[in-house]
Amino acid sequence: PKWKNAPYFPKSDTLFNYDNVKNAQEVIVVEAACSAIWLSQNGYNAVATFGAKVTENQIRLLRGFKNVIIYFDPDSAGENGAEKMGNELNKFTSVYIVNADGDPNELPPDQLEIATNEAQPIWG
Repeated sequence: PKWKNAPYFPKSDTLFNYDNVKNAQEVIVVEAACSAIWLSQNGYNAVATFGAKVTENQIRLLRGFKNVIIYFDPDSAGENGAEKMGNELNKFTSVYIVNADGDPNELPPDQLEIATNEAQPIWG
């Protein structure tokens, strides 16, 4: 695995950085904590799911946002996780998916705005 968490860490119940952005109207959801940190450092409200496997508890935490932008990795796990999250969240809020070639932390700050502004809406 890329990351090794402590065995007692409640990864499936947690969104990294949630406490810092929970009162925002819009949030960007990424897979990795380092991507959420990079986005936050560049002025975006971002949380991380600790991987592409999305849980009902994580989805429940995201329901309160007006807009959710999903920016998962462009691999099969990321696409499946984004689709699951989008389909579940679309019942409660506006959901958008970023179709990018790589992780957000691979983009220079001036390209982040372009990538997030080109996010495609999900229709239920």
